[in-house]
Amino acid sequence: MELQEKFLKQFIDIKLAKRAIDYTNEVFQLPKLEYTTLEVACEECSNIPRLSEIKLKLREFFRNYGECVWKKIDIAEAENELTEIEEAISRLPESLKQRQVCTKITKTVQNCDQLLQLILNYLRRPSVRERHWERIFAVSAQRKSDENILQLKLIELYKMRLYYLTTDIQKIVEEAELEYSLQKFMIQCTEFWSNYLFDTTDHYVEVVNEGPHGDGNVRGKRKIKRGKTISNFEPIKIALDDYLTTLQVKQTFQCAVIHCTSIIRWKDELSRCVDVINELEKTQNSLIILEQILCRNVFNKTKAIQLFMEVDAGFHKLIEDICRNPIVFKQCKKLRKSSVLTYMQNKIKNSMEIVYENLQNKRMVFPRYYFVSDEELLDILSAEYPSNIEAYISKIFINIDGFVTGEDSEGQKIIMGMISSEQEILYFGSTVDLKDSTEELMAKSLRLMKCGLKTQIMQCTYDLTNEDSPDCDVTWMRNNLGVAGLTAHFVRWTQDVEDSFKKQLDLTRLRSKVRRQFDSIQNLLRSDAISQTDRDKFVLYYLFFSQIREVFESLLQEKAKRTQTAIKTMGKTLDPFGGTVFTFLKNVSPGIKTKKLSYGSLLIETSVTNERAKSLLTLEKYEELNVKVELHRSLNILRV
Repeated sequence: MELQEKFLKQFIDIKLAKRAIDYTNEVFQLPKLEYTTLEVACEECSNIPRLSEIKLKLREFFRNYGECVWKKIDIAEAENELTEIEEAISRLPESLKQRQVCTKITKTVQNCDQLLQLILNYLRRPSVRERHWERIFAVSAQRKSDENILQLKLIELYKMRLYYLTTDIQKIVEEAELEYSLQKFMIQCTEFWSNYLFDTTDHYVEVVNEGPHGDGNVRGKRKIKRGKTISNFEPIKIALDDYLTTLQVKQTFQCAVIHCTSIIRWKDELSRCVDVINELEKTQNSLIILEQILCRNVFNKTKAIQLFMEVDAGFHKLIEDICRNPIVFKQCKKLRKSSVLTYMQNKIKNSMEIVYENLQNKRMVFPRYYFVSDEELLDILSAEYPSNIEAYISKIFINIDGFVTGEDSEGQKIIMGMISSEQEILYFGSTVDLKDSTEELMAKSLRLMKCGLKTQIMQCTYDLTNEDSPDCDVTWMRNNLGVAGLTAHFVRWTQDVEDSFKKQLDLTRLRSKVRRQFDSIQNLLRSDAISQTDRDKFVLYYLFFSQIREVFESLLQEKAKRTQTAIKTMGKTLDPFGGTVFTFLKNVSPGIKTKKLSYGSLLIETSVTNERAKSLLTLEKYEELNVKVELHRSLNILRV
């Protein structure tokens, strides 16, 4: 064996080592080994000096840095030395890496590197304070309670085996980060609300000058400046809500226990600010509405004006104080301690009660004002017509979209007619002057609308019953409003059916007439010689006649079985323009199956335009009527 060891140390080259080992085996008659085993053994022996160098470098690392205070270590240089040791280990053969001595060195280097990373990562974080380092070092039972953590050396930290406790340490550091974030937020909250300001803008009001004889006719209008108003209520409320939500979330943090008092205090302060801001905004808005009402001479009540002047003077004084010191937080705190907002609200409430009493007089002149709330009516009365009334016209008039306005010969604005939701225009027999009061203006418009609609329906009824016009002629439908024409059809069809049942006439004649009308409309819809406006109108008639045709089929099938009168007429129903001018079928006798009709915001798709057009008719309060829309394949058109 001595000769074999001599040859192994002398011959580094693998081939020479193999020859020497083979010679030794023959001389001493040793068991023959595999070539790979001898090659690995030779390589391992040749790298043993490099392993010794690695061990020396590791000892030198601990001499250079192990005795240094952990906070004063140059982490970058220490990591460079560890990196060189790791690279040297990586160049060793695999068989030598598996030796226990090499494994131990590798593990020591990894632990040192992990310890240095822990120090580097957490030392540079401002969130990790000294008390957090105490908790980190306290995870090891080897540290004495009287030891100063700032004076601990790297070798002492290594002996504490902190590299094995990364999970616990990471938890401490995460809590430190949350706590630091909470502290920064509290500082930010203080800085933000200490500098957040009210924005104010000049406030103008439009004053109405009456005619020279006091007859109420408008001679002119002018705007006057009446102080300032706060303009950024909405951004303030959004900021308050954001901060309150964030504080509520951060209060659930485990580390928030330390700052619990500060969080609760800020939540209470900001919640009180929300209440003050809401009250201040409510006071300002109510005062502006009341100001508009009184300045536009909507009401002329001395007591209401006196109450308004008292509140107005106090509010402008409050705004002046806010302008001198516009910090939101300070002003909210000041207003919360005083009762000035409560006093103003009470005065405004008393003044508004007087105004609301006068609203009933306006509703007596024009009863349709009952369809809008007090606030909406005040908005209508206090605004220059027709700027604000357009938003509420659909509540005052059913199925009306707006007014047709124009100018007379003197350049004054006048109302010429109404526009329905289907964009059909009904022109009045005379115009409406805007110099009248709003309620008188609306009442006059309603009277003219009913007269105009009545005339339209009478004309449609005349065209429908004209004996010179054949049943298949549908050109008269183009010359009239679709709603009025359909109303005339309702009346005429109901009368024809009633006469047939009373006189016990055959319904075949009526069925043929309906079929001819239906076929004419169908052919017209399939052609291109029709405008989009007329197409919408004829689609409505198509839906009507398709239902009438099915009802006639049902009546003819049942008439052979029953002789009892089946159809009675329904009471008057609201027409789309607000009148009560036509009837509709209701209450079918037992055993007779008919499909009832309702037209409400239907979407129709024609075969020609392939576009959707909203139905021209909207009948309301038909709770007992149901609509089923299906695709009629032979016509390629939606039918009810």
